[in-house]
Amino acid sequence: MARTAKITNANVAPRKNTAGLVGNTPVRAQDFNDLAGDYISSSDANAQSVASALTVTGAATLNGGSLTSGVDSADLVVKQYDATEVARIHDGGTTQSDTDMTAVAPGFGFKLPVMAVTADAGDKTVTLTAAESGSIIQCDADTNNIIFNLPVIDSAAKAGLTYTFVATTAVNGSKSIKVNIAGADGNDKFLMIGITASDTNLLDLAGDTLTIPSNAAIGTTVRITCLTSGASNAAEIWLAEVLGTEATVTNA
Repeated sequence: MARTAKITNANVAPRKNTAGLVGNTPVRAQDFNDLAGDYISSSDANAQSVASALTVTGAATLNGGSLTSGVDSADLVVKQYDATEVARIHDGGTTQSDTDMTAVAPGFGFKLPVMAVTADAGDKTVTLTAAESGSIIQCDADTNNIIFNLPVIDSAAKAGLTYTFVATTAVNGSKSIKVNIAGADGNDKFLMIGITASDTNLLDLAGDTLTIPSNAAIGTTVRITCLTSGASNAAEIWLAEVLGTEATVTNA
């Protein structure tokens, strides 16, 4: 069972930490961990709760179990620091802001991050990392070239990294947008699905560089996802979904 020690003047004096409040009583910073142990037990099988707002500075770890909303018929909202909503767990029983639409089933909704690369002042080379995975990247290549270098895929756990590239201007007639697999060793390939106005093609193309060519129309979109690091982590396979103008794959 969780301990139920009381907070008294004896264990809050002589110094008070106004940031460490338990039951509206100021608590010395050095006592806070002990008090948390008194009131929140990791070994107690009974459900425990914190009734007021809780702020955690640093990492928080959930050792198994689940994250569950404590209120029915209400969405659980995830916000960034400045209170902008970035994700929402839909309850499925909420009333929508426009009552012409009704909730049917619960689910998870989220807002995609959006980045931008503008090459008006000269060629741009951007090295992507796993931190940008999931992003839509706006590409302005109507004046100069844009080159993207994908992160090194040196473990099977990196499969699933994904990026979406969108030409927000028509590509210059003598320029291009290139996406390079790390290493450029000729051992990698793209599985490319081409969806154009006239047909749909699935191609298995060996190569390290995918190119959105010159004169590609505004709105041309390529979404790529790493499927595997390959044998010895040296033969990556990326799925490339191309919407609009054809893209090409070559060895760098």
